[in-house]
Amino acid sequence: MKNLKSQYVIGGLLIVNLILIISIAILLFNNYFLSKELNNLTAKCYENGGTVKMEIQSLSKGQYHFECLKD
Repeated sequence: MKNLKSQYVIGGLLIVNLILIISIAILLFNNYFLSKELNNLTAKCYENGGTVKMEIQSLSKGQYHFECLKD
């Protein structure tokens, strides 16, 4: 009986760790692709002779405001 309980505990811990690893991976991928998007927007703005105005509210939620101002 004691062995069965320890198997459930180990199984539960493995599931929790797996969920944690997946959550961290999703956050890292989200931040990576958001930074690529912002870099592309910035580069295109500069190529067109503009000035970048950017406000980042929350990187984890992907909330930002981007403007390319032309003189």
